[in-house]
Amino acid sequence: MAGKRPTAAEKAIRINKVESYIITGMDRGEIWQYVSNPEGKGFIDVSIRTLDRYLAAAKDRIEKLSETNREYEIGQAKKRLDLLFKRNLSIQDYKAALGVIRERSKLLGLNEPEKHDIRQEIDAHIDPDELDRSILALSETLGDILSRSMDPEQSPLDPPE
Repeated sequence: MAGKRPTAAEKAIRINKVESYIITGMDRGEIWQYVSNPEGKGFIDVSIRTLDRYLAAAKDRIEKLSETNREYEIGQAKKRLDLLFKRNLSIQDYKAALGVIRERSKLLGLNEPEKHDIRQEIDAHIDPDELDRSILALSETLGDILSRSMDPEQSPLDPPE
């Protein structure tokens, strides 16, 4: 393989190439075949160990691209939508401007319904025996209603006789 070390710029170019091969779906073996062929256009005069280092560096760069700064991305999208809105107004394309307003509202969460907290703090001390009696009384009432619903002569909603 090469006896001379690549410059930092050459190394960066090689890592870029390897990264593009990964993105196109090539695995380690396919990349090795591609870069080790002296007559091929992807030839890089490197050893397999050096290729492994390039692969690791390329994979690290791809992983870093997946990290997003949500606030930055929202800000950037908002600015782009603002610019698009202004351009649509300047050419009097009001339908497109309205579409931009809708997208901006969606981005900023302005279309979400208001959320109200309907939970209340209940500070009650319930006696377990009283709770059991209440559950029993409710189940008996439910049983009465169900048995009346079986009687075709009587409506389940009529009061008991």
